[in-house]
Amino acid sequence: MKIKETPWEYRNLGVISSIEYYVSAADRLEDLDVVWNSEYVYQVLHIASANASALIKAQENGFRLIEMNIQLKRSLDTIALPAVFKRYEKVLGHRYADKQEIQTIIDIVRQGDMFVTDKVALDPYFGKKQSGARYAHWSGDILNNGGITVLSTYKNKPIGFEIFTEEKGVCTNFIGGVFPDYMNKGLGFAPLYVELLEQKNRGNKSVVTGVSSNNIPVLKLHELLGFKVEAMSYSLVKHM
Repeated sequence: MKIKETPWEYRNLGVISSIEYYVSAADRLEDLDVVWNSEYVYQVLHIASANASALIKAQENGFRLIEMNIQLKRSLDTIALPAVFKRYEKVLGHRYADKQEIQTIIDIVRQGDMFVTDKVALDPYFGKKQSGARYAHWSGDILNNGGITVLSTYKNKPIGFEIFTEEKGVCTNFIGGVFPDYMNKGLGFAPLYVELLEQKNRGNKSVVTGVSSNNIPVLKLHELLGFKVEAMSYSLVKHM
């Protein structure tokens, strides 16, 4: 089991103390007493999907299942736009976001209307506004540590973004999506697709990311664009 204190959640969510636990498929129930006896105000517990006994025990000890995290991976050897989206190909574009555009992106994220299906947005203790603030802070942290922002365009107008990092030919997609003004207009694929193009252009070999089970449309979109499921874990929360 891995244990990680998360003091930044005081800034993000206003919780006095918080911690995350990562339970593997091999961890035994008798080794998890530190989790059940924790007194942190906000606790997040991630359990590998193969460890059903830990999932049951966690719920007996006051944790509530709020989502499954689905880990995905895709090779960057070939990038092709699916036929269903071909009609958009000539009017799509992308570029690296400049400093002013990055600030605009963070301001939009902070409003809380982009990410409404994650464990914070759906938690009755928090909500989408606090989720938006958390994602805005998280975006800034990633960018301050070498993150790259690709801005996607439709008919030369910015419609969305993706933020990723790269290390030894492997990209990690952290945050991204289409802006609220362009949601439900058939353009949800564009930010992810153009990001894949740029990641390949930079010489990378593969990309990994995570999707919430609460957002099946985004999961289907990733699968349509060539991602494969690598692993899944339960995410549970507990408030003291």
